[in-house]
Amino acid sequence: MSVLFDNPVQPVLEMPSDPAQWQRSASVLDPATRWRLYLHQLALRALMPWFQEEFERPVWPWPHAASFDIWHAVDGLALHLGTNRIVILLSETIDAAELIVPQEWVDLPDWSADYYVAAHVDMDGQRLVLWGYTTHTQLRSAGTYDEVSRTYCLKDLDLVQDFSAFWVAQYMGQSTYTPVDTLPSLSEAQAKSLIQDLARVPEPRLALPFSQWGALISNQSWRQQIYQLRQSTTPINVEDWLNHIFEQGWHPLETLLPQTQALRFRSTANSTAVLTCGKKICLNTSPDEL
Repeated sequence: MSVLFDNPVQPVLEMPSDPAQWQRSASVLDPATRWRLYLHQLALRALMPWFQEEFERPVWPWPHAASFDIWHAVDGLALHLGTNRIVILLSETIDAAELIVPQEWVDLPDWSADYYVAAHVDMDGQRLVLWGYTTHTQLRSAGTYDEVSRTYCLKDLDLVQDFSAFWVAQYMGQSTYTPVDTLPSLSEAQAKSLIQDLARVPEPRLALPFSQWGALISNQSWRQQIYQLRQSTTPINVEDWLNHIFEQGWHPLETLLPQTQALRFRSTANSTAVLTCGKKICLNTSPDEL
């Protein structure tokens, strides 16, 4: 077993649950996506104070405070510690025997990190255990690449589990990065077509060749379009709608716009039922405001 809760060199951070935050993410319809976003939010809250306390230089999330447009498809929480990028990979598996890193964090020039940290999420104990780490160079040279899942895997025996060594390396500024090739660019027309193709696929990161997916996910605007489109394209049961039964996140327009009384169930001259309803769409990257 790699996760030892009494190991003094493996940091254990408090990670309390947040029912209010969970409720605010109710607009995320896919249960797995909603849970992934929630775990990453809790982990970010737990990690930031610890990194800021241990590190005397600037620490900030990357690319922004809450990367919902990344987390909905790609596991991994990225932070900048001074000039180094650190990616924390979350797992709820207590007997994890390896670090698993999505290819995006390794082979995309704008995403690849200096260090990768394996973290165990203990929801029952409301804590986050950092149990090992490695470098970009080590992961690419000693790790195993899985073509099916597009992930790099490194066995626990090849990870450094003493985080005092991690902090020494941060202050020494050692080079741990191996340059990666740039990806072919996409035109706006190509990107628009590919984004539409990703609207309903279960695993968007595996639905396209990596070069195309990487170009899309690396572009902030295209990345946000993918996230927003996938949040607003759930199959609709029209019969339920006609019976005033709506999927989570959808409401009659009179509840969204109560001041407009004309927006409600009505009949046309030929008695055909017409239902007007809608859904609040978040124009930033967070589901909190949906």
